[in-house]
Amino acid sequence: MTRRQLLLCLAATGLAAPALAQAPYATRPVSFVIPLPPGGPTDRAPRIAMEFLSPLLATPIVALNRPGAGGAVAAEYVARSRPDGLTVFATSNATLSVRTAMEPTSPYRLDDFVSAGSIAADVGVIGVRRDSPIRTIEELVAVARREPGRLSYASAGPGSVSNLSMELFKLSAGVDILHVPYAGSGPARTAILAGDTPLVSGAYSAFGSLFASGELRALATTSAQRIPDLSSVPTLSELGFRGSDLNIWMGLFLPAATPPDLVARMSDALATAMRDPAMDTALRRALLVPDHRDGPAAMRLLAEEQAAVARVADRIRTAG
Repeated sequence: MTRRQLLLCLAATGLAAPALAQAPYATRPVSFVIPLPPGGPTDRAPRIAMEFLSPLLATPIVALNRPGAGGAVAAEYVARSRPDGLTVFATSNATLSVRTAMEPTSPYRLDDFVSAGSIAADVGVIGVRRDSPIRTIEELVAVARREPGRLSYASAGPGSVSNLSMELFKLSAGVDILHVPYAGSGPARTAILAGDTPLVSGAYSAFGSLFASGELRALATTSAQRIPDLSSVPTLSELGFRGSDLNIWMGLFLPAATPPDLVARMSDALATAMRDPAMDTALRRALLVPDHRDGPAAMRLLAEEQAAVARVADRIRTAG
């Protein structure tokens, strides 16, 4: 009798069931607490992950959107929740590394959380209108050095990742480019298309359609590697502007006191889901770049980002 035939026979008698089926992660639904309203990339990535994680964990997962105070409402809720593995902070780094660096008196800290890993990145892009005479980052730097303060760029607002990544680039390149903040990516899109600013720093998910249509030209991305949809566009790192690769990325975080076995179970399930081609496809359709790190690596990245953002925090506050 083959091993497969033996397992089928055991399954028929019910003897193999405990060996073939892993116990559910929990006996109650798990809540993915999302710090923003439904619709944006920080909401889409966790919802995609939920579809693949729920069957792997044999446990229902529900989304709980708790917007408010730039993510602080949701962060405090998770940090102070019971560490039983049932409450997961499905958030972007903007709520964790960025906010805690920009606001030293933030009511929560990085060490209030432990990570089960990252899911995806919404990479930043520096772009110009298609009629711009600036065609490369090198040309941009040359103009900015020749005429300090003449160029300006639109972002999704002061302290946003799109603002911070551009400020890090400015420090690396040694250039002076005026920041013109807008109340979100939508108004920043309108501004660059109307010619109110010659440059824009924005998330690919918000501007990807404009690059695809040719209305905007991408000069560089902040991703670690080139992204397939913009394969001819270099990254800032490969151009030599080190320390400028700050992106929006989403991950899963639990209260720091959560038992290690529960964190490991969630982490293992996420790693398995990230290897599923269907999940890869779903993320890319949402204009997100699949980007998985295990929990310790995700926490290290947050600490590195926090330090980088702290270097430009005073400059951001002064510029407004």
